[in-house]
Amino acid sequence: MFSSALLGCSDIRDCNCLDYNEVLIQELKSSANIIKLTKVEQGAFGSTINLKVCNTSNMLIEEIGLRGDDYLPTIDSITGKKIFIHYSFPSNNNSDPIDRDLKFESVALGEALLDSSSLRFSYMFKNKK
Repeated sequence: MFSSALLGCSDIRDCNCLDYNEVLIQELKSSANIIKLTKVEQGAFGSTINLKVCNTSNMLIEEIGLRGDDYLPTIDSITGKKIFIHYSFPSNNNSDPIDRDLKFESVALGEALLDSSSLRFSYMFKNKK
C-alpha cells in the first residue's frame, strides 16, 4: 500500500501530490484554475512557500517559490492571468503592517526570480494590515 502511494505521487505535474515535507496552507478555486499555497520545511534553513497554479483537472500549469520564513503569504484572488497575494510584514517603525505594494523581486525565490519573463501568470503582491 505504501509503495502505491509513493508511485501515485511520482508525477510532479499532479497538483494533488505533496512532498513529505510539504503542507497545504491555502487553496483558491476559480472557474479556470486552482491556486495552492504549500509550506515546505527546509530544516535548519526555515521554510519556503510554493505557489502552484493548476488547471481544473489538478494538472500543474506553473509553480513559483515565495518567501515564507517569518510571514506567510495569502492568496486574495485571481482575475484572468493576474494572481493577487498579500503578506502582513511589520513596518520598520512599529509592529503594525502598513499597506503598500511589494515588488515581485522582494518575495519571489528560485527560477521565478531568475527568469520572471517566462511566467504565464502575473503575480501582484501587496503588504496589508
